[in-house]
This record gives sequence, C-alpha cells and structure tokens, in this order.
Amino acid sequence: MKWRALALAAILCPAAAIPQMGSPGGGETQAIALHPSDPAVLYVGAARGFCKTTNGGKDNWPATGLQALSPRAIVVDPTDPDPVFAGTHETGVYRSTDAGSSWTRASSGLGDGRIRALLIDPGDSQTIYAGTDGGGVYKSSEGGRYWVEANRGLIDKAVRCLSAHPDSPGVVYAGTWHGVYVSRDGARSW
Repeated sequence: MKWRALALAAILCPAAAIPQMGSPGGGETQAIALHPSDPAVLYVGAARGFCKTTNGGKDNWPATGLQALSPRAIVVDPTDPDPVFAGTHETGVYRSTDAGSSWTRASSGLGDGRIRALLIDPGDSQTIYAGTDGGGVYKSSEGGRYWVEANRGLIDKAVRCLSAHPDSPGVVYAGTWHGVYVSRDGARSW
C-alpha cells in the first residue's frame, strides 16, 4: 500500500494556501472521517475548523464551519450520510444535517465539553457516544439531542478513543489515558 500526503500543499505552499484548508492555525489535523458510500468525500477536523473535500483531497479543502473551534472527533451516520457530528475541544458536540454545510450545537447534558472521541452505534444510528477529556463517556439515544453520563465502573475518565463491536450490540470499548475499558451493556456499566 502506498501513502500520499493529501495536505502537502499546506507545507510547501505559501501561507495563503492554509486558509483554503480551513486551518489558519497551521493545518494540524485532529480528526478524519470518510463518507460511508462516496470515497471522494472526506471530512477533516483541523486546528481551527471543519473541512470537507468532495474530490478525494486532490486540490481543495474548503472550510465549511466551526472555524473558531478545534474539531477533535468526527463521525458520519453510516445509514444516512447527511448527519455528521463533530466533537470539539472547546464547547462540545455539533451536529450537521446537511453533510457539513451548516452546524448547530448538540451538547445539551454534556458535563464536559472537551470532546476527544465520538462513536455512532453500529446497530442504532440514533445512539451516539462521546468520550471527553476528563468527564468520561456520555451517551445520547436521541441522535445527539440530549446526553447523559455513562460512567458507572469507569475509573479513568480521560477518554481518548471509542469503538464498538460490529456484530455484538451493546459492546463498546473506551481507550483511556491508562488503559482500555469494555462495556457489554451499551455503556450502562464498564
């Protein structure tokens, strides 16, 4: 497999190219998500904003929102690619219902707005998990409309990544600063 740099222009070109990528702060990539059915569409959370390319990153990475924020996690609904969620390090979760063209804040109930990880349940796209920098895991069963703390048994609450077992409903993994936790009941206990 060969790798190629999609954002190399930000390093080799003058500073005027950096805002085109949506990151006036320097182009640091925080998160990447792929469109579930169109390989030419790629979403990127940069140091200052959300970017989307529709041509596989060949020549343009326009910013489509959240320019004052740092999206650290991005997930796309695998059954309907229009809903996109971005977790920011500053003010929680944002939801787009139009594939990243516009955003609304979707952080009601989040006790910690410093989001490090997002996960859409593979068996139910209305169930979303958010891993926070120090508040543990939060869960929404309403497509991000409201969040509840889901930390029973989770000792380390600095959650860095989340994953779900694709064939076992309710099995969720949380990677923390000090190790991996598993929940077998949809984050009711760890």
